[in-house]
Amino acid sequence: MAIAEYACRTCRHEFPWFSTDGPSPRCPRCGGTHLTLNPWLLLTPDSDGLTDEDHLETLLAV
Repeated sequence: MAIAEYACRTCRHEFPWFSTDGPSPRCPRCGGTHLTLNPWLLLTPDSDGLTDEDHLETLLAV
């Protein structure tokens, strides 16, 4: 499940970040950590009717 989509400020690569990818996002192309969050993905409902923002809140509450 995608939690967010990021754009790397170093190489401009756009990529989804999944909860299984690790505790903090890194650019898979250059390894950069200077990222910009693309918030539109957070508001898109999944098949369960919850947005990724809802899923993120659930993960952060643990």
